Amino acid sequence: MSVLSRFWDRTLFAPSSGVGLAAFRIAFALFMLGYLGAMTPHVPLLFSSHGVYVPYLVPDLAPPPLGAWLLYLAMLGATVSLLVGYRTTLSAWCLCLLFAHHYFLQLAIKQSSFDRLIGIYLLILCFAGAGSTWSLDARAGRARPTSVWAERMIMFQTVALYFGAGFWKAVNPHWHGGEMMWFTLQGMFATDVGFAIVRLGLPAWVWDAATIGIIVAEIVLGMAFLFRRLRPSAIVAGTFFHLANCVILNIPEFIISITPYAVFMRDETLQRWQARVAALFSRAPDAPPAASP
Repeated sequence: MSVLSRFWDRTLFAPSSGVGLAAFRIAFALFMLGYLGAMTPHVPLLFSSHGVYVPYLVPDLAPPPLGAWLLYLAMLGATVSLLVGYRTTLSAWCLCLLFAHHYFLQLAIKQSSFDRLIGIYLLILCFAGAGSTWSLDARAGRARPTSVWAERMIMFQTVALYFGAGFWKAVNPHWHGGEMMWFTLQGMFATDVGFAIVRLGLPAWVWDAATIGIIVAEIVLGMAFLFRRLRPSAIVAGTFFHLANCVILNIPEFIISITPYAVFMRDETLQRWQARVAALFSRAPDAPPAASP
């Protein structure tokens, strides 16, 4: 029992520098600003009584346009507050609740897995103490020590995301041939690049091989994140995969899958990057030329 207890404590409750969690917090908040910002021209249609008629799992309580704008701007404000680490835990809770409001009004209608990922990450941040470093809370002395449990939960979710996607395709009969990929690249999410690939007239065995390659790549990528030595390669491969996916399919929201990579990186690497970014912002402007006598 003592061995299991020590393993439990080491796995979930060991002290953490908070650097990886802080890097994830910043990357996640930047993604959220882009994701939510893209909805700005459509706020009344998406979230007010002028556009919402059948909310998802909630009564018909869509606010009027002014109320929708106020709640939407509050959500953006909570995202900025999370980004800079000001009252980090309170900001995470506010953003979580406001995102849930908008989710059940409209975002759940499309049943997208990246929206559920947002919910999972927000729930973790609500309890994680993610402002322990690289935050205004830390500068003001409000930060509290954190443990590794939040980073472990984010790691688990990332491994499950890739391995689960690959395993689901492997057992799904519709993915046992190349037809699904062929249809996807000319479906509603296909870009011009996707249509161009289909127009190449590739033989069926190429589509079959590409499908098998995707399944194997997702399973292997998920497993690679479990091993410290393979993580740098997994980060590079995963980043390339998601960027390529954005070029072929018009679903840029899945860039959210890159944000957890920060918790798989070494603290020293993240601190070097932080120092370089800080140097860019703290670099003094060139002094004006001296006046001629």
